[in-house]
Order: sequence, then C-alpha cells, then structure tokens
Amino acid sequence: NLLPQLGSVKAPVLVIHGAADVVPLKASELWAANYPNARLFLIQKAGHIAQIETPEIFFPAIETFLKGGFPPEAKRVERP
Repeated sequence: NLLPQLGSVKAPVLVIHGAADVVPLKASELWAANYPNARLFLIQKAGHIAQIETPEIFFPAIETFLKGGFPPEAKRVERP
C-alpha cells in the first residue's frame, strides 16, 4: 500500500480519469487526495485510454500541466 507515502511527494501531480473508465473513479480520487499538491482532471467523454479517445481534451490538459499550471477543470480532492 503506497498511499501513506504519497504525502512525501512535493511535486505537483495531475491525476487524469475518464468518466467511462472501468477503473472506479474512487481509485483516482483516493490517489489525488493523498498527494499534497494534486488535482483530479475528470474527462467526461473518455474511458481508460483518454489520450486516444479524447486527444482534443487530454493533450491541452497535459500541456497546461507541463507549463506549470493545472487545467481549470482539474479539482482538488479532499482526504476522506
């Protein structure tokens, strides 16, 4: 279980999840909540391979993140 160690990561983290993914959204929410500087970016029209299913949404989000920001739609997730 790596979740207890995520709090030591100081770098920003962008967790991307497709709303139609077979992996439960709760899993991505848990990861995003346990990094101190993370945001969850939920892509409504994507499943597990968002970079192929919605490249017009996925890649601009990545570009924004790599330039030092978070996409406006990316939300902070509070720890349960």
